[in-house]
Amino acid sequence: LRTRVTGLKFEIQGQQEALQRNQEELLARQKELATIYYTMGTKDELKNAGVVQPNGGVLGVGKTLKVSGKFEEAAFSPLNTDEQNVIQIPAKKGKVQILSAQPPGSYSLTKVGKDMVELHILDRSEFRKIKHLVILKA
Repeated sequence: LRTRVTGLKFEIQGQQEALQRNQEELLARQKELATIYYTMGTKDELKNAGVVQPNGGVLGVGKTLKVSGKFEEAAFSPLNTDEQNVIQIPAKKGKVQILSAQPPGSYSLTKVGKDMVELHILDRSEFRKIKHLVILKA
């Protein structure tokens, strides 16, 4: 009987350790799923970082900025959307434009001062379907 009890204790301990590993793995995966990467800058800063490129227009007139899709991860900062749902954006005259393809209904932009705008994430699951957020400061 003692041998059986000792065996069960080891079995329970092994199962508890496996459960702990599984919980840690789930937390890591959830953090990965909840994390997006964002960058912000002026037109020239974003172009120089290779984040955006001019698109369209005729003879340099009417060009729009398009997210290049080829950029260095170092240009972006991580944001865990489960822990934080507001990004403060210092912008002269409070002019900000989202260049990436986040669904418009998943966030809102609110001017909170003369030179400050806040991006509020309203629908986390929709917002983070696009992992890279590009913010143009005018």
